[in-house]
Amino acid sequence: MSQKIVESVQAIENQAQQLKEDFQKKIDEAKIQANQKISESKKNVEIALLNYEKELEDKYSQKKLDFQEELASLQKEEIQQIQQVFEANRQELVQETIKEVLKRYGNC
Repeated sequence: MSQKIVESVQAIENQAQQLKEDFQKKIDEAKIQANQKISESKKNVEIALLNYEKELEDKYSQKKLDFQEELASLQKEEIQQIQQVFEANRQELVQETIKEVLKRYGNC
């Protein structure tokens, strides 16, 4: 009977050891899968960040180009206005100069 008990205890110990090993394998596999998921998530976040940065850079570049075009257009308009005012003032100056010359020397 004691031999049977010893064998039964050994069988239980063997089963317990097997369960422990199986459980440890499952824990190791779960850790590996968790680490893989974490790595994949990190990679996805990095990709998403890079895409977002690219999107922001594209938007910034487009806004910068739009602003530069608008600024160039405004500068061109202002230059044209200044040239028109200058031309009008020049014509007025020429007319005033002619009047003054005629006043002074017109009756010679």
